[in-house]
Amino acid sequence: DLINLVDLIKAEERYSYIFDGNAQVLDHIVVNQAMRPHVLGFGYARINADHPETLRGDFARPERYSDHDPAIAFFKIK
Repeated sequence: DLINLVDLIKAEERYSYIFDGNAQVLDHIVVNQAMRPHVLGFGYARINADHPETLRGDFARPERYSDHDPAIAFFKIK
């Protein structure tokens, strides 16, 4: 069975995309049971979805280069 790391974070943080004001989870990282003990954390880099659409295409700003926030997982492997 695979484990969806989205389930590890608070419900109000479980989104990577906002469409018409509705937060949605579209981006996931899944691991198998053997990898689960090595997971240190999971989250989304809030660099796109929470920023206004007007920033898209402004090459002087790093925000809103996409409409999805990237999923980030941290692992410790010995």
